[in-house]
Amino acid sequence: MKTLTFMLVIALLAIGGYLHLEHKANETAAFNHAKEYVIDHYNEDDNLFHGGTRYDYGRGNYFVIVQNLQDKKYYLEVKIDSDRFLVSISDNSSEIVNSKQ
Repeated sequence: MKTLTFMLVIALLAIGGYLHLEHKANETAAFNHAKEYVIDHYNEDDNLFHGGTRYDYGRGNYFVIVQNLQDKKYYLEVKIDSDRFLVSISDNSSEIVNSKQ
């Protein structure tokens, strides 16, 4: 019985670790797609960094904040497929900025 419980705990830890690594890889892919979008559409240089990411479980999108060195933030909604290729990207920067005023 102890061996079965031990094997079950090990299996759960392995599955949890795998899911965590998948989630982190998806977050990184979503950020990289968002970063490329900001570089292309806002004429920013490559000195952008990650301001935060949130996953929307209901819609399957990542909400990504991309920041430049002057602390300007771009808010993007990124959808990727199971292979981490870009499906769609929505720029919410102007909507977020306008709602803060």
